[in-house]
Amino acid sequence: MKKRLLIVPFILALSLTACNSSDSNTNQNNSETQTQNETVQTETTENETAQSENEEAEKEETVPEPNTSEMVDYIYYQAKDEIETNGLSEEKRDEAVKFLVDNYPNYFVDNETMEKTMYYGCYLDIGCKDDELPYEDLGTDAYQVVKYVYRGAEKIEDNGTQENLKQIKESLNELGFNVN
Repeated sequence: MKKRLLIVPFILALSLTACNSSDSNTNQNNSETQTQNETVQTETTENETAQSENEEAEKEETVPEPNTSEMVDYIYYQAKDEIETNGLSEEKRDEAVKFLVDNYPNYFVDNETMEKTMYYGCYLDIGCKDDELPYEDLGTDAYQVVKYVYRGAEKIEDNGTQENLKQIKESLNELGFNVN
């Protein structure tokens, strides 16, 4: 009986030690889990921030170098996106025609003028399909008159460029503008 009395407290002491040890392990495990969760949360936040920054960078348009085929394409797609997003605006159509009239035949004075000529040409070409007036032809010719000179593939004096200038003049005359 004495042995039982000694064994029972001994077993109880072992049980309590095991419980404390288990609690200690649980606390340690909880602490490790919390640290892991914080690390994962920090990494997730960092990844979300990096992803957000990448998305913003992608949204920012990268403008190609001037006087390249990429820039000519870029200008074309700007006009196309404008038409697809907002449709043809008579106000913008008239603005394009006015620019072409005001600058005829000096579309080649600088990059800004050539780029505007191409943009307005594309705007008219894309936006005025099946129009009864010669806006579409005017747009096609305005785009073509500049794009080769802009890239350095032709000179202003070349036959193709001069022919496009002549066609622009005819379209503008047909629209009621007298250009020389």
